[in-house]
Amino acid sequence: MKRTPLRVLALSAMAALTFTPSARADVEVGYGLDLVSAYVWRGITFTEGLVHQPSITVAHSNGFSLNVWGTMDLDDYNGIEGEFFEVDITLSYAFPTNGKVSFEVGMIDYLFPNFKGAETKEVYASVGWDLRIAPTVAVYYDFDEFEDFYATFSIASSIALGRDNLSFDWELLAAYAGDDFAIANGGGTGGGLFNGLATAALTYAPDEGWTVSGFVAYTDSLDTDVLVEQPVDLFAGVSFSRTFN
Repeated sequence: MKRTPLRVLALSAMAALTFTPSARADVEVGYGLDLVSAYVWRGITFTEGLVHQPSITVAHSNGFSLNVWGTMDLDDYNGIEGEFFEVDITLSYAFPTNGKVSFEVGMIDYLFPNFKGAETKEVYASVGWDLRIAPTVAVYYDFDEFEDFYATFSIASSIALGRDNLSFDWELLAAYAGDDFAIANGGGTGGGLFNGLATAALTYAPDEGWTVSGFVAYTDSLDTDVLVEQPVDLFAGVSFSRTFN
């Protein structure tokens, strides 16, 4: 199948947004670093040991943003240690709204550097509501390797803990997958309810632009005929991020 050069376009866009003098004032750059006890994606265990997950995001005030994220195995898992297991490149656009509803579309290129030729791509759309308990609906469609969809419904909230820079954050999520996606990724016999996820975090913002967070998450199959039981269901980590204009 012909590969769309999304990573070339995305990296070109990042360079243009970052280095064009007239655009720099409208650009926000964010760096992130997570240390997590395992790499679990959509309820699926990819790495059972410690992983390092750095990211960089370049966002323009016009709504376009580019994110590059990677996960590196710090333990020897399937013969991979100290190398990136996966690198994702996401190009997205957030539509201007009245602030109560957010709507975003994008495209994700999944790259697997240690597996020659392994790559797939998704497009997605999400809509969220700015409420005390905020719901979000997202649909992802893999148009490359699996040609099927994965959809999520989540609710989340952030509770201030007596100080403006300290909060307790939580999220509950349930997912549904189509037949081809579920069979290829979940090991089951068909599509249906895929995985559930519950996350709780303490977030501290010591200074403007800096964030430190510790989190714990629990995930499990919602139907073992769709997603078979996985080795890891409980994982935790710490996250550091910095944003600036």
